[in-house]
Amino acid sequence: MPQLLSRLSCVIAINTSLSAAVALHGARVSEIEMPAAWDAAILTFQASNDNSTFFNVVDDTGNEYFIVAVAGQRIHINSDYISQMAYLKIRSGSSLTAVNQTAARTIYMEFWQ
Repeated sequence: MPQLLSRLSCVIAINTSLSAAVALHGARVSEIEMPAAWDAAILTFQASNDNSTFFNVVDDTGNEYFIVAVAGQRIHINSDYISQMAYLKIRSGSSLTAVNQTAARTIYMEFWQ
């Protein structure tokens, strides 16, 4: 049976679209848990190795990697794009069309083994 290794939270502050950086320490994100209230938007990501310079996470074709997110939803992650990063930020919307949240939103990332 899978075992929960850890659960980290990140917050997108009110009237912003990008969370603060979360230290992943190279762990693989298994699930993302969305808050019950969410201003409709996809999730995109920024990653960094040094917690200083962040880059948009893109897929193999160079397009910004995104996840369709719904309020109150648990999303199973089956992608190397956002796993094994040192630091990660979560964005509401895309780099071209960010969506500011109308209240602070806490998103949880879970790491399972």
